Amino acid sequence: MRRTRKKIDNLLGINLDSNGRYIIDITVLDDDAFLSPFCGVAPVISSELATYLDNTIKNVPPKGDVSLYIYSKVENKEKNLKYQEAIKNYYRNEQRQLKRVLLFNQIAAFTMFSIGFMVIAIMIVLSLKNNIKEIWSTILEIIGWVFVWEAVDKFAFERSSLKRALIRSNQFINADVKFVKGE
Repeated sequence: MRRTRKKIDNLLGINLDSNGRYIIDITVLDDDAFLSPFCGVAPVISSELATYLDNTIKNVPPKGDVSLYIYSKVENKEKNLKYQEAIKNYYRNEQRQLKRVLLFNQIAAFTMFSIGFMVIAIMIVLSLKNNIKEIWSTILEIIGWVFVWEAVDKFAFERSSLKRALIRSNQFINADVKFVKGE
């Protein structure tokens, strides 16, 4: 399995460090482009850098660990710590937002399923008592199944993509950040 993974990684041009972490290279040409110009007390990375990181991590398996190699002309320990903190802060914010969305997704799915179940139950009870015309029974059945399907869609499909995004954020939060003096 490991041998196959290494062959695939080599074919795709993916680099691994000595610890088996996937390497993502970042070249800092302009220090002003690294941090968001709008950050307050806690530094965060710029939206351009976040887009770059989000695109490059698509080649990394969800269970893979990540190393960020930041190449810069200037070597400044204080600035390096600030950059490292900015990356982690950005993805911690992303993580918090995704957790909120996942919670809302779960509540919405449960609510929709409950509504769909109640509508179908009402349709069955009314059909058994012959108090409802067939057209209204069909309309209630359709409404009920639409709510049930939406609940399944939210919980099964939307939730899985949100969980993948949460895993990606965690990969950056736990990333090993190394600074390399560039030319």
